[in-house]
Amino acid sequence: MDVTSITIPSRSRTCPEPNLQRGYTLVELMLALTIGSILFSMAIPAFGAMMARQRLAVGVDTLFTDLQLSRSEAITRSRLKFICRSQDGENCINIGSWDDGWIVFVDINKNNQRDADEQILRIQLAMHKGININFGSLNSTGIRFKSDGTGTFNGTFTFCDVSGNAAPRAIIFYYSGRPRYALNRSVGSELVCT
Repeated sequence: MDVTSITIPSRSRTCPEPNLQRGYTLVELMLALTIGSILFSMAIPAFGAMMARQRLAVGVDTLFTDLQLSRSEAITRSRLKFICRSQDGENCINIGSWDDGWIVFVDINKNNQRDADEQILRIQLAMHKGININFGSLNSTGIRFKSDGTGTFNGTFTFCDVSGNAAPRAIIFYYSGRPRYALNRSVGSELVCT
């Protein structure tokens, strides 16, 4: 075999040109930023509405839970329980709104006011400033639960979003003492925020 007749295949190597840069052009970056800002601007209102719905849901669930706690404690301990508006977490107030907060306590002397010797079962501080809670009832002082779990009147708590981004919700309260969630008034008409 002749050494001169053997050919060794060579690999072709391509090297990038030293001045060739890789990356995005200014036009491509501007296009990506424009598309991103359009999508972001469309998402912000939806996000705001979602946050408003969530705030209302938390408010409704919190009050509903406290109403259930009041009723349950009245039955379990065979003592009157009262839930009323409170700004300081100690005393009931006759003016103001339920979104300022409320307390659940044992009302030993049945005066609809918390006295120093009456035990507080639950304190709820003021709700988020974006929520209004209106209570429609003949007795706007608070709700009393008797030892058999019944209430003393009917009423509706209406939860409203101040910004108007979320539909109102309600808790309807009956003489039976059982609250229920609602998206309409007890007569079937729409909830109205004032």
